[in-house]
Amino acid sequence: FQAEDGIRDSVNGLVGSEMCIRDRQGTFLLTVLLAVVAIMLVPGGRFANVTANLRRAPGPSLGLGLVAATFGFVVALLLMAVLILTVIGVPLALLVFLALMLVAVLAVGVCGAAIGGKLCGMMGQDCRAPWLAAVVGMTGLHMVSFLGALAGLSGAEAMATPLTILGAAIKSLAFLFGLGAIALSRLGTRETA
Repeated sequence: FQAEDGIRDSVNGLVGSEMCIRDRQGTFLLTVLLAVVAIMLVPGGRFANVTANLRRAPGPSLGLGLVAATFGFVVALLLMAVLILTVIGVPLALLVFLALMLVAVLAVGVCGAAIGGKLCGMMGQDCRAPWLAAVVGMTGLHMVSFLGALAGLSGAEAMATPLTILGAAIKSLAFLFGLGAIALSRLGTRETA
């Protein structure tokens, strides 16, 4: 299909894959913004403990992240379902959902900060601010997905689909590493030896 043949978005005049790439990049920017805000709200020493934990113990972080994601989120979803069924608990279910989203964004931010610190060091720069390291790292984590979106936009679907799947897998692993590091450090209150 050519752009003229498609149904255009009434606001921006975008077609199919153009809307998709706009939405994906918008979601990425929103996630980075939320991660920066969350990182700035976490006391600096705690965030440093979590990222140091991830750097020192990536294997256990991944394993615990997988367990926490599997069982923790199932328990949280069941809790939300029970709260919603009681009707009175709907506001509490909303708070549980928001807490889950905050943990998810913070987990990816933790992994992004660990990767961003390494990337800055490799480029001879110093990302002292944890939020800056997180932005650099999260941008690096998103690069494969961005290339997949660009490939789809240019019509190279044979490359777009694998890149998009690989990008989703990379971000899922980043989430698991970050979640495990948060849990291993007991929310940043404990440094690893």
